[in-house]
Parts: sequence; C-alpha cells; structure tokens
Amino acid sequence: MKKRSPTSLEYALLGLVHMQPRTGYDLRKIFETTPMGHYSSSPGAIYPALKRLEQQWLIEGEVAAQDTMRPKRIYSATPHGVDILREWVSQAILTEDLLRKDDELMLRFALMGTVVDHNVTRRFLEQMLQALESYIPELEEVLATLSDVGPPHGRLALSSGIEAYKARRRWAQEAIQEFPSAGNRGRKK
Repeated sequence: MKKRSPTSLEYALLGLVHMQPRTGYDLRKIFETTPMGHYSSSPGAIYPALKRLEQQWLIEGEVAAQDTMRPKRIYSATPHGVDILREWVSQAILTEDLLRKDDELMLRFALMGTVVDHNVTRRFLEQMLQALESYIPELEEVLATLSDVGPPHGRLALSSGIEAYKARRRWAQEAIQEFPSAGNRGRKK
C-alpha cells in the first residue's frame, strides 16, 4: 500500500512543531490568531491530523504534567519528519502550483527558514519568478482576445488575476534580493 503524503494542514502542523514543541491547544490558538487562520482551528481537524502525523513517525507527542487533571501532550518533529518537511518545501515549482496551490507555496516558503539554507530558498524564489514570468504573458494574450462587447465581468476578473500575479512577481523579485547567491554573499542589492 502506498504511503499517503501529508496534507497542507499536516505540513503546517509539522512545520510549527518543528519550530517549537507545542500542544494541540497551542496549535489551535495559532490558527485562530494569526494569518494561518484559513486552516481550521477545530479540534476535529487538528487532533486527527496530529494523530496521522504521529502514526507516520513525522512527529512525536510526549505527555507532560501527567499528575494533573488535564495532562498535556506536547508535539515535536522527529528527524524523519524534518526530512519530509525539507523535501516538501524544496520541491520544484510548477505553473500548476501558481494556479491551484498559492497558499501552499507561501506555506512552503514560510517554513523554509527552519529547514533549508539560503541557496534552496533563493532557488525556490527564482523558480517562482520564472513560472510567473512565463505565465503572465499567456494570461495577457487571453485578455487581449476578450472582446469589449458585452458585459465586462469576465475581462475584469481576468485582469484582476493578472494584477495579482504581477504583484506576486514583484514580491518574488524583491524577496530574491534577501537571499544573495553564493557568489554575492554580503552584497544585498
């Protein structure tokens, strides 16, 4: 039987417990109070995901304060979990990722700082920039073919999408400057 890959929620949990050991309650609070709020803070989503990660040996939970009425289970990433996280954040970026996995791309980027070096981060950003630079002109060609006849809604919606991709392209260009290439260490532009 093929082993299933973790979901985006599971990768988010794995990354968070790699950064710092946390309880399920701590993780729920992060999802409730930070920009990661688009993940469910529901115990019905988080605790089963933590259990699946434990079953795959990606995290381990240790019971703390066993002598209290409510013992806490504190989760941390296993070495295998860190390897899986590193592999996931380092994947090549495909145009399809831009279309369907934008939030996942940003999650991968956000978690990179704890598991990969600057070279991998820069490569990720360069791949993102390259995918955007090839995809934006395709969209602009489609936009140019849309007629000004009839309701403008579709044309304006596509135009909005193009502007969002252009904003991400500008961000990627600026972010690359934070991670100088090996030959340019210490020379931030």
